Amino acid sequence: MLTTAQNVVFWTIIFTIGGAVWYNYDRRYGASLYRWWYNLTHKDKLPEDVSRGFIYKQSMKTKTTVATVVSSIQSLLLILSTEVNLLEELFMWVFEVPITLFGFYLGPIAYSFWKAKDKWFETIDRVESGDVNIAEEAEQLVGHTKEVLVHAVAERIVAPAREKVGDFQEAMAELVSGDDEPPKEVVESEKEEEVDHQSLIDAYKNRRT
Repeated sequence: MLTTAQNVVFWTIIFTIGGAVWYNYDRRYGASLYRWWYNLTHKDKLPEDVSRGFIYKQSMKTKTTVATVVSSIQSLLLILSTEVNLLEELFMWVFEVPITLFGFYLGPIAYSFWKAKDKWFETIDRVESGDVNIAEEAEQLVGHTKEVLVHAVAERIVAPAREKVGDFQEAMAELVSGDDEPPKEVVESEKEEEVDHQSLIDAYKNRRT
């Protein structure tokens, strides 16, 4: 019987890895199934140039819904098949949703490494046959893996962050430029006050003469 802490660690690992695996299976095999489902349930068919799965290229709301359904099924099966603490399982049911979402967002990075596996296998075969220098090939392989990782992180994290920062800077620039120019009503009222002030001075001078 696992303790509460062990249970949390165990299911954290399972749902993180599971989320990444589900994302990539959905990316590879789920797109055609999603297209069939979309065309069946919508009046307008999904455009041919659009590739989308139940998780792949979906909104945060849709991903959260999928994660909630997965967590609910797991909790229900666990309650029906074993003796569990209901309060603890309720906590795990809520906790598993963000962990699964985290796995979804690790999916593209895992996919990049999966694509690079052929390069690793090819290198190992060449090393075993004695055709290459191990040190030189390892250096090239590490460099290739680093490029893949940097590209994945830049695509999934850096680019969206830069876009949000750009939007924030534009909003701040509009706010600052708007504060620099006083409202038209204020300017006109100040002009009226200047005119009234000058008329009082002229009237006083006429009275003295």
